Amino acid sequence: MRGQTFPEPVRERKNIFRIARRGHSGDEDQLTELLAFLFQQEPGLLATWLRAIGVHVEVSEWHLRTQQPIANGRLDLELSVPGRALAVVESKLGTTTDFSQITKYIRYAKTVAGDELRAIVLLTQSHEPWPVGVEEEAGEDIRLILCRWQKLGDVIREHGDVLGQDFVEMLEGEGLVTPAPLTTDDWMAWHRGSEVLSRIWTLLNELRAVLETSAPAFKSASWGVGTGWIYRTLMFEDVHLGLGFAPNFHGLATGLALKSGTVPTHLGDDPLVFSFIYDPALPGVDCRQAAEAAISRASARLLVTGWSQYPIRVERAADILQAPHFDQQLGEAARFVVETAALFQRVGYAANVPIAIQE
Repeated sequence: MRGQTFPEPVRERKNIFRIARRGHSGDEDQLTELLAFLFQQEPGLLATWLRAIGVHVEVSEWHLRTQQPIANGRLDLELSVPGRALAVVESKLGTTTDFSQITKYIRYAKTVAGDELRAIVLLTQSHEPWPVGVEEEAGEDIRLILCRWQKLGDVIREHGDVLGQDFVEMLEGEGLVTPAPLTTDDWMAWHRGSEVLSRIWTLLNELRAVLETSAPAFKSASWGVGTGWIYRTLMFEDVHLGLGFAPNFHGLATGLALKSGTVPTHLGDDPLVFSFIYDPALPGVDCRQAAEAAISRASARLLVTGWSQYPIRVERAADILQAPHFDQQLGEAARFVVETAALFQRVGYAANVPIAIQE
């Protein structure tokens, strides 16, 4: 509801949508399931969204089904009122659709009775035109409706209750909708955050001097910086070691392009520290398989595989950096890197490279 505000405790609530999406960024099917759940919990939102995209069917209740099998495929989300209306929602994130996929839905819709409406809704992140030939296939019997996640998010932001606002927050975090406007509080939070980032940057910069003798034949160091993570990589002749920080798990998952492993969902939305090791002698597929094998053999709940080929250990930042002085925290960070390397070396990854802090 426009101008609606919520009491401060709401901000401290756990967002079930963000929790559910940890480790599932890019999963279209799961996102559709969450959308269906929201529509079930706040049914007025469904009717409001449908009106916003030009669907005016006055019904008391829509029936929702997800992953409904049809001939040679399945429907992401089916909205129906038996005998009166049908809307098939196809949700897309980074991928697009094609003539074959959409025509399967059109042909299915033509078999369903719907005196008032039979429609296909394509829900996309960016503007997507209908594939060539789709409009001719639909003819006058099936309505074709294009809608972006942004439009859906705008409707939910204006008309949704607490659960709806949580859903929009999740969409914002995944870059599917633009965020709410910046406020004075946001600028002050950015100011405070920049001070924290400056100290993190200094810690990672100082880490080089501590660790550049930890393995033989140091070559160079590099930085990685994004909106949701920052890390430093130290490259030696036979191994790469790295340390980084992320403000929350979503930032980590997005920045590292997490692929597999035991996703550490129990870490919540706390700021995280991560460390990784990389064997540059392993080529292509062997590198990825070796990383995944190391994760499996280590069998710890805090391990993930990022960038398709790096075994990574993740912890809460506050659990690793606890010392009262900066120099001591630098030592804690260095030990975390070396201990992470040792964890993977014990299960055979880059096992022959000597790695230790030189006192």
